[in-house]
Amino acid sequence: MTPANLVFIFRSPPYSTPIAQEGVDALLAAAIFDQKISVIFMGDGVFQLNKNQSPTGGRNQMKMLQSLAMYDVEQIFVQATALAERSISSDNLNIACSAISDQAIHQMISSASHILNF
Repeated sequence: MTPANLVFIFRSPPYSTPIAQEGVDALLAAAIFDQKISVIFMGDGVFQLNKNQSPTGGRNQMKMLQSLAMYDVEQIFVQATALAERSISSDNLNIACSAISDQAIHQMISSASHILNF
């Protein structure tokens, strides 16, 4: 069976609602089943990548994102315009990811078999 081409899009900031955490849970579940996965952090979702996070209560989402390599999730991207609009430097990101243009994001979404937005 051919693996699905899944694109997970994170647009929500961490910890303000459970949406971001639910997205990470779904991402890890899909990774267990050897799906082809790409992850894109867009808009306020780029705040999930900030190094200086200290959640109060609940699970530490940043630690879960740092474990993506163990799940063979290597296609991790961040929207370049979102970083610039929020004055976030790539040096301030807690996981390795590639900054990509809005056009590249559009192409990834167009070629995906399933898109999951969180």
